Amino acid sequence: MGGTDQLSGMRTNNAQFALTYALSALVGPKGFLLYNPIIAVALWGLIRAIREKGLFFYEGIVIGAGSAVMVLYYLLFTNNYGGWSYSIRWFVPIITAVVFLFVPLFRGLRPKARASVPRAALRSGCDRVCGGNRPLVPS
Repeated sequence: MGGTDQLSGMRTNNAQFALTYALSALVGPKGFLLYNPIIAVALWGLIRAIREKGLFFYEGIVIGAGSAVMVLYYLLFTNNYGGWSYSIRWFVPIITAVVFLFVPLFRGLRPKARASVPRAALRSGCDRVCGGNRPLVPS
């Protein structure tokens, strides 16, 4: 995506490109949710915290709004994945904030659903190790 005339990766994307880029950046071959599946569960916690208006309602609003602004900015105004990284590196700052809302969600999970969490965490960890063994290799 993009050529040598746009080495910075910054431009304003049209709606069709932005939608295609968003799908690819989130669930495509270098997709953020593909390489960080525990984030999908954490996003569920974020939505639940906001919907239930419980203990972490205000934190959920701030984390959700801040994350949405950041993600939308990169999806609407960039055209690369942040280099040769295994996933879109620009979204890394939101991981800690979103995972914060995973904790209350985990407590309320049924045993079968709770058993899937370590598998998702293991998958995320394995992807980190694989990326660490071959960093910055173009795909």
